[in-house]
Amino acid sequence: MKKKAVLLAVCAAFAILVTVLPTPGEAAVRERVIRLHVVANSDGEEDQALKLAVRDALTGEVASMLEGVSTKEEAEKVLSDRLDGILACAEKAAGDVPVTVTLGKERYPTKEYGAFRFPRGVYTSVQVKLGAAEGKNWWCVLFPPLCVGAASAGPEEVCVEAGLTPGQVKILTGSDGKYRVRFRVLEWLDALFGG
Repeated sequence: MKKKAVLLAVCAAFAILVTVLPTPGEAAVRERVIRLHVVANSDGEEDQALKLAVRDALTGEVASMLEGVSTKEEAEKVLSDRLDGILACAEKAAGDVPVTVTLGKERYPTKEYGAFRFPRGVYTSVQVKLGAAEGKNWWCVLFPPLCVGAASAGPEEVCVEAGLTPGQVKILTGSDGKYRVRFRVLEWLDALFGG
């Protein structure tokens, strides 16, 4: 019984250590990405449908704004300069529901977008809140343009064109295997401890 307790303690310590040690390259990935976060007024069916309508309007609008932009810094400047246009687009799609739009830093959980798995952490983000913003939300990646249609190039090529290194793309795709395991451990611990 004592051996089991020691083994369990060692496993728990290892799992906690894995979650707090930085994975090489994660911070660089977060520094090269801009995310979009749309938060619905409530979980009601109408509010959730409205969230998706706002999402659709914004992804099209932002895609045209960021056309030809090749760096995160350029993308952030364009978005900052055109925040009023993003707000106007969201307000038009939202109708009578109040909308707030901000550009800043926001904490995200680990999230999958197709073949990509973005590590949790703080990202530059355009956040759109609808009404009371108490409903389920929707996330995507504005830059590189993974949620706004990556033109004719594949997602990996879009990421490389946006300045991510092949190693950083491997972090996102988990193509070497070790990052997916780490993210699974983080998700398990989040579920276990409610973090």
